[in-house]
This record gives sequence, structure tokens and C-alpha cells, in this order.
Amino acid sequence: MIRMGQRTITIRDVVITGFGAVTSLGHAVGIETPDKTLPSMAEALLEARNGFSEATLFATEEIPVKKAAEVANLEDALDRKALKQLGRGQQLGVLAAEYAMIDAGGVQGHYDPYRFGAWVGTDFGAISLKQWATIWEDVSDQDRHLVNQKFTPTIVNGWTPTWVLKSMTNGCQSHIAIRHQMLGEGSTNSQACAASTLAIGSALRSIQYGQNDACIAGGTSATVIDFFVAGFLPLTTMSESGNHRPYDKARDGFILGEGAAFLILEEEVMARQRGARCYARLRGFATRGDGFNITAPSAAGSAATIKAALEDAEVEPDEVGYINGHGSATQVGDKVEADAFHAVFGNQLESIPVSSSKGAFGHLLTAAGAVELAATLCTIAKDGSLPPTVGLDEPDKGLGLLPVHPDVKQKLKKPVFIKHNTGFGGQNGTLVVEML
Repeated sequence: MIRMGQRTITIRDVVITGFGAVTSLGHAVGIETPDKTLPSMAEALLEARNGFSEATLFATEEIPVKKAAEVANLEDALDRKALKQLGRGQQLGVLAAEYAMIDAGGVQGHYDPYRFGAWVGTDFGAISLKQWATIWEDVSDQDRHLVNQKFTPTIVNGWTPTWVLKSMTNGCQSHIAIRHQMLGEGSTNSQACAASTLAIGSALRSIQYGQNDACIAGGTSATVIDFFVAGFLPLTTMSESGNHRPYDKARDGFILGEGAAFLILEEEVMARQRGARCYARLRGFATRGDGFNITAPSAAGSAATIKAALEDAEVEPDEVGYINGHGSATQVGDKVEADAFHAVFGNQLESIPVSSSKGAFGHLLTAAGAVELAATLCTIAKDGSLPPTVGLDEPDKGLGLLPVHPDVKQKLKKPVFIKHNTGFGGQNGTLVVEML
């Protein structure tokens, strides 16, 4: 129990009863696929495959980056209304949310809609930002004047007010809430690459403290476009080799990816009363800031976040059986992350397996944490296996980590694991999960 003002609140237990994902690697309704014609994310993960291909969503002719992790044939899985009315990131998110609802089996309509919230981590909205960046180049001086004076739906070469709706940062959260009548406490998070981790943590808190009885929480990102590539290239964070190799000696940056994942969270007693399958218990969460640098991460900030999450979960470091890390595959990022793990776990880190799922489906930015957590649940729930560090060839011994090699299957030996993410601006988020 905790004191909040004049009230004493009993902290309620929260379980994960469903999850869904859409990535370049495949689709997932829990550990299954929604349709046999669609690729299976679970199978691809267990086979240590990646979803990288020659980029089609941004021009590669004059830049050294040639590959991306794009979701193929998205239109085959969506209804016509979604294709017409939603931006790409919203489409990915709505589809992944639908998968999560299906996997949770019977959660729709079971709860008071005013106590069922939607929490989403996302970025700029999900219309192609290339279109925003170039719009004025395609508009005549006369049309610009008209736009400034009075906007009409036929102005600007076919641009209509629907483009505003497709670009809303909270658009995905809104569409999910409308489609599934989730009227409870919820919000949109936009804390760079930690956004969806923080969205899940916020949903956890809302159930623990009694504001909601159930939530859908996760993230979506559709930023495989020229606009973002142009921003990342000068920072030398993207891989020119065409491989995303977390914790590898020869790592040279990340592969930009797109996708979405959502989890269904429920108050445990109520979930079990309705006969829900419980994959895991979400034990704890913490977020802390670096206050250090707008792009460079801080080991101190990440370590403080992980320690706070373990304390929140009432879990000791020696109880952790696995770490699903951020693994951006940059030289600096992976080193700082490893330093943070050492600061928290000390010598115990020698026996804790670590992996990053980004080697399979790239860096999904704001959706990274949710998709990586879904991937972890996917492989462990499927056959007890830890998700491999796809792309890893020769581990960087200087990091002092025990990475899960793609050629060697490892099982989860202790039920508790952590999911950690960092983001530009110094945002950190850690979730503590116990498999059931």
C-alpha cells in the first residue's frame, strides 16, 4: 500500500493477457499468426532471421545506407476504410492493436469502457514526413496565397483536411480507443526511442493505482522515410554495412525499421476471474532522465532507471534471469548500455544472458520497446527460448556481456527479466516482467 494525499492505495497486480505485433519480420497474434498467408514473427525469431531488404521507402542512390526493415504488403491485412483514412503509422498501430485484442480473447466488452484505457508511444504522427517537408515546393505562389487566406479541401494539389488527421501525433491512440470503445484513462507518449516503454509503464501505473482495470499499451512507428534518414546520416548512427549487429565487435549502427506492437494489461484478480490466459506479470517500472546530452546516452541515467524499476518491482538483481537491452548497435550506445548493466548487476552480469531484438527487425524508434517486449514474450511463451541477438557474429569482449548468440538456443532459467530502452533527449525506461 502507498499513501497518496489523504488516501491509502493498495497496489494491484497486473498481468499481460495478450499481445500483437506487425514488423518487417512478420505478424503476431500472441505466438500465432493471424493468417497462414502472412509471415510468422515467432517462427522468424526462433530461426534467427532478419527482416531487412533493399529500401523502397526512401531514395538510396546517393547515400551509403541501402537497407531498411519495411513491412511488406500491409494493405493485404487492412480493411479499405483503414487504408483510406489512416496514415501509415496509424495503420500499423491499429492492426497490431487488433491482433492484441484477438489474442486476449474475450476482453472486449468485459470491462467498464470508462475503466479501459489506451496508451500509445509514437512520433510525429505517421503521415510521410517527406510529404510535409516538400509540400510547399509543389504549391504555386497563387495557391500559397490562397492557403494563407482560406483553406479549402481542393487546394494544394489534392491535399485535404484528412492529411491533418493522418498526421496527428495522438491519431493512433484515438483510432484504437474509438474502434474498441476504450474510454478510460489513456494518453500518447512521445519520448523518442523510450516512448512505447513509457506508454506501457504508464498503463501499468493506471491499473496498479485503480484508475483503470484494463489497458491496451504499446507503440507504433512509420519513420522509414527520407526525412528521418537525412537526419540520422550526419549523426553516423545508421549501418552502412546493411547489418544491425548489437553488442558485436564490428557493429556500425542500426537499420531503420517500422512496425507496431501492443499488449493487453489487466488487473490480475479480474483477469483470472474471466478465465484469461496470463502470459506474464508486469512487476515494476521506472523512468529517469539523463540530464546529460541531447543525443549521447548516459550510463548513470540508465543505471538509475534499472535500479528504480527493480526496487519498484521488489526484485533483487540476482533474481533477474535475462535482460532484453536497447542494443542500438552503435559503438557508443552499446558501450554505455553495458556500463549501466555492470553498475547495476556487478559480477552477477557474468551469468545473465543479454540480447537485443533490433537485429531481427531494425530500430523502430518510438515503437522499439513495445515490439521488443512482444518479441521476448513471443519466443519465451512459444518454447521457453530467449530471443536471439540476430546479427551477432563476434561479441565485443570489451563490453563484458553474455549475449544470446543466434547459433545457440538458450532457455529462460529464472522467471524474471527486464526490458530496457533509452531515447534521444535522455529518456530512459525499464520494465520488470515475470513469466507465469
